[in-house]
Amino acid sequence: MKEKKVMIYFSQQVHTDIQSEIENCMQRSIPLTEGMSLYCALQKEGITLSAPCAGNGTCGACKVKVIEGNLPVTEKDKQLISKEQLKEGWRLACQAYVTESCVVYVPTEQFAAVTGYEDCAESISIAVGQNANFECSPNLGNENVLQKKQAGKDSEKDICGIAIDLGTTTIVYELFSVKTGNTVKILSSTNPQRLYGADVVSRMGQSNNGRKEILKKILRQQMRKDIAVLIGDMKTENIESITISGNTAMTHLFMGYSCEGLGKYPFMPETLDCIETNALKINLLDEAIPVLLTGGISAYVGGDIMAGLASRKFLLEKTVSLFLDLGTNAEMALFDGQGKIYVTSAPAGPAFEAANISCGVGSIEGAISSVSIQGDEQKLITIGGKEPLGFCGSGILEVVYELLKNDLIDETGLLKDEYFDSGFPVGKLKITQQDIRQIQLAKSAVFSAIEILMKKAGIVPEQIEYVYLAGGFGYYLNVKKAIGIGLFPQTFAGKVKTVGNASLQGTKELMFGRITVAELCNIKDACKEVYLSNEPEFQNTFMENMNFRKEDME
Repeated sequence: MKEKKVMIYFSQQVHTDIQSEIENCMQRSIPLTEGMSLYCALQKEGITLSAPCAGNGTCGACKVKVIEGNLPVTEKDKQLISKEQLKEGWRLACQAYVTESCVVYVPTEQFAAVTGYEDCAESISIAVGQNANFECSPNLGNENVLQKKQAGKDSEKDICGIAIDLGTTTIVYELFSVKTGNTVKILSSTNPQRLYGADVVSRMGQSNNGRKEILKKILRQQMRKDIAVLIGDMKTENIESITISGNTAMTHLFMGYSCEGLGKYPFMPETLDCIETNALKINLLDEAIPVLLTGGISAYVGGDIMAGLASRKFLLEKTVSLFLDLGTNAEMALFDGQGKIYVTSAPAGPAFEAANISCGVGSIEGAISSVSIQGDEQKLITIGGKEPLGFCGSGILEVVYELLKNDLIDETGLLKDEYFDSGFPVGKLKITQQDIRQIQLAKSAVFSAIEILMKKAGIVPEQIEYVYLAGGFGYYLNVKKAIGIGLFPQTFAGKVKTVGNASLQGTKELMFGRITVAELCNIKDACKEVYLSNEPEFQNTFMENMNFRKEDME
């Protein structure tokens, strides 16, 4: 078959505009065999780009820009890319089949990773798609003035541990002193598996269709690079151990386990036990440092949630509490105050991370995080006070709230006639009817899942005393507006506490000895999973909660 050459420009750093990014891009010439899409060629070369739908042509996220040459405009391009952007040369990589040699720009994908939690100096950092963009906390560990802990170790350096929150979208690392618990460094990066889908269901499908080894390989390679940056010039012999927490699917993909049993009832993982291995065996370091992966609760509620629950001392509080992690997967746990924890995972989709949103971006500088509308006047707040680039998850939620409050959408979510086709303008951006539907689907899934859990536990909303909101979405969330659009019940007002990266906190505390393996086992034993897909009430409840209710805004 005839082979074409494509020069790819891709970035390693974040820049304030496309032109400056292109000027600072890495360059690589890659071959394309006839019949191979540009998306598949980028996959093959390990060049990452946003692909929430895993290249199925439904999300419109895998946009690339033609700098020289030509990529024909397809029907999917016309559906998912604006006329203005088509004229500028933007195309969908998954629909692009090269007919002549050309030069293409692949934009940097960026996401915010919440790295902070209680008693932690860090709060949030930006993870960049092509390579990690690290934001490190101050050196709190006094790493140059520490005592020798065990024979054979470097007496001039502290003995450190590494805690890792292995997320579907981002990976967060903390290097800390095992003697004091003080943080030495925190960093984050984007999970490279996003090239194979934004959610775990897409990636499990890819794994089951012959890509199990490549998914494992690219993840381990990225984590090895990240750990090298994390420890810097510290000798690997000064790393005592590594502990990793992630959802069950991510653990399976990292270990190279089959995902066949995860995607269908009765949802049987290869294992839910803690996994003990070493860093040499799994190619994270060149020394056999002990590695522990925390066990999970079920197929869709993993070790990251269990670590988070342990960090909140869930079973010890003896109060009715709800734990929510609304990332790519909406996982939740309801403690009845009497020894039982009801857990589930809601099919919310990636809207809370602004995926599948027409002007959606990660929580980067310039992302609109807050919106208010008063008549013709709009007030936009962006992260870092920069020029608006798009909406992060909290921003799109607030826009929907403001549209509802100002009667620009009705209770069914329908935009007023004059905005239905073109979208409602917010600054220089627009919110489309499809964007509103994405938020409706996500908010209904979460609200309905909470209702089902409460029914299973025999609890009414008023009995819930604490609502712990973990993960990145909650960092900028306006709880009042979340309640206003029907994401949470009205009774949650005044009860919601943002706890940051509870998974990382619990993972570190397990290594540091503040949490024991026995505590994790007790949590797992107390859990009862509710499979929403098997609940006859869930579909009806979901449909009932799709609409907005103006009374929720009072």
